[in-house]
Amino acid sequence: MRLSKHAELRSSQRSISEEEIVVLAGIGLEIEQKGGTVLITVPKHEKSNWIRAIKEALRLLNAAHGISKRMLKRKRKVLKRLLERFCAKNQPYFIKNMDDGKVITCGHYSARSFNR
Repeated sequence: MRLSKHAELRSSQRSISEEEIVVLAGIGLEIEQKGGTVLITVPKHEKSNWIRAIKEALRLLNAAHGISKRMLKRKRKVLKRLLERFCAKNQPYFIKNMDDGKVITCGHYSARSFNR
């Protein structure tokens, strides 16, 4: 996934890895906004389903054979961080441009988040 300079800066400030953005893009709900952008996040009502799915994926990953130790550690780290993010109060989101698919910014919902 391509990130703008602003998105790279924001993702490093908010400790959101590119792998997490890719997973969010795959499972998140796309909400069209003004100006040709799309907000991508996981809705609250689906959050518990994804938490269960991530826990199951971690369990299966721990039982997997034939994967290098380094790759296994990397995948486990990404899944654990996603699990922490979904269990937290403030959900992660990112905004991408509809035309070229480039990620513009990313962050976590707060009390002052946008209105839809």
